[in-house]
Amino acid sequence: MGSSDLDESTLLKIGKGMELRKESYGSFVFDRVHRKVVTLNEIAVKVLELCDGSHTVGEIITMVKSENPDAESEFIENFMLDFLKKSVEEGLIEVIY
Repeated sequence: MGSSDLDESTLLKIGKGMELRKESYGSFVFDRVHRKVVTLNEIAVKVLELCDGSHTVGEIITMVKSENPDAESEFIENFMLDFLKKSVEEGLIEVIY
């Protein structure tokens, strides 16, 4: 299953070789495979924490929407799908099912 195949029932987990770190000065993903560091904002951290193999794409989007009630629902859905697809393409997260 490729990143373009993501749907609401897709399960995701953090990618192999990725380590999520939260420090007092910010949050990062260390990509040990490509030897790079990706800086994350608060929403990206929450999303990656939810990519634990037990939450579906639909559940993750619903949780992000509930934590951002002032944002337009359609905008969040489109943004989150784009973010998750890019994250799969870059190896930050992996599709389980």
